[in-house]
Amino acid sequence: MAFTEFYCDFANGSNLNAGSTSGFPATYGSGSWVAATGVFTVASGDPAGAGITAGMFASVYPNAATVAVFIGLITAVSSTTITVSLTVKAGTPPVDGTSNTSCRVGGAWQGPNLLIDHPWGFMVTALNDGTNLIPRVNFKNNATYAITGAISHVTGDTGPLIFRGYTTTPGDGGRAKIQGPASGASFVMLTIGASTNRRIVLEDFVFDRNGSTGTATGLAFNSAVGIMRHVSVTNIRGNGMALQGGGALIYECDAVGCNTSLTTQLIGIAPIGNMRLVRCVAHNNGANGFGTGTTAGVNPTLINCIATYNLQHGFSVRTGTSTSGGGAACVNCDFYANGFSGVYVDTTTANGLIWLENCNFIGNGAYGVEHSGSGVGMTQMLNCGFGAGTMANAFGEFEQGTSGYVEQDNFLYPADYSPYVDLSVSPNLSLLGLARHTGRGTNHPDIRDRGYPDVGAAAHFSSDVPLARASMRR
Repeated sequence: MAFTEFYCDFANGSNLNAGSTSGFPATYGSGSWVAATGVFTVASGDPAGAGITAGMFASVYPNAATVAVFIGLITAVSSTTITVSLTVKAGTPPVDGTSNTSCRVGGAWQGPNLLIDHPWGFMVTALNDGTNLIPRVNFKNNATYAITGAISHVTGDTGPLIFRGYTTTPGDGGRAKIQGPASGASFVMLTIGASTNRRIVLEDFVFDRNGSTGTATGLAFNSAVGIMRHVSVTNIRGNGMALQGGGALIYECDAVGCNTSLTTQLIGIAPIGNMRLVRCVAHNNGANGFGTGTTAGVNPTLINCIATYNLQHGFSVRTGTSTSGGGAACVNCDFYANGFSGVYVDTTTANGLIWLENCNFIGNGAYGVEHSGSGVGMTQMLNCGFGAGTMANAFGEFEQGTSGYVEQDNFLYPADYSPYVDLSVSPNLSLLGLARHTGRGTNHPDIRDRGYPDVGAAAHFSSDVPLARASMRR
């Protein structure tokens, strides 16, 4: 799929540019502007002769501006004028001006820096070329985007809109780093999206450190039906990621070394909205790896996720009331060597349903699965593996409390046996023999079909059945 491409280049760009090319802009200074018609008249030069054409993008701004205020699609060009659309645009057209307004065509933005959000908080879906209807802003990773305070992108735009890092070519998977200060009061590095600011995609970023005091979250992703992929948060004082976007998909993301304040109930990855997390990893965080905190009534689903070496629980979930139906599902997940329990179910607010299937609970400091609180929850566990001997969960497989369990086909690994190749490499939990092809994979009995998935998050590679199995994304 083709996008209308925009670019950020921290080392070489300017936030006065139009952002629509990866290089430098064509600049026309101290011209005249009529806001009602979108016509910019140059003070010198020949735009048409210089190759400026309709379909390019222009930034029009007062001479004193330091950040772009208005960018639009060019609809007409002559030897003396550039006409800019007043509908295919972002920002607000500047007031009329004579010899005090400038125009730049093309050129990369510098992107967020210090307390400047741009282009976050500015971009809208309407800023597209009319053919490729989804704008994508590409952040070049040739330098670190250094910020000193909170930045945000919360607009009334309903999307879709994509923000993505890159190295050489847009979409090449290179990750751009947004970095906060090593000292001072912590702050939310980026708040993005809302229930009314939908369909935002955030890909290929690293958010690193957000101060040295306080408990602020690193990244707040709140876009309804948004997507976040290949995003890492590291060295954050509070929650690494707080995820509130209803219906969002969060996949192949990770939180490492977050909650450096060591505050109970702060979390590496916090799905506090109804959403799906796929192949995400939370490790070495200061309390819980995944968790809903004190939020109840949400329904996160974890698929092929890994929680390991977190100081408290691998996944802590507070269930909702009997009418809200809040609970959680974990399918093919690994909970290994967490300081407390692998999964902790808080039924303080009462009756939730927890579904655990094809998951491993090994070497946790308390239980494999623990219930706490006076409410009556319900947990269904299907074909889950538990460690034994030196790999046992310290207090046992599960603690029922006042809640109910439905179990089927759960099993113990042999004493001292680990289903992982290398226990010292926490996020790379490749499965060994006893977990292979032993996962639950039965469809409805009338269909009489049966699959043989592995137990745990990381399916093993096999060359004996080459097409469907060996070519699957891992």
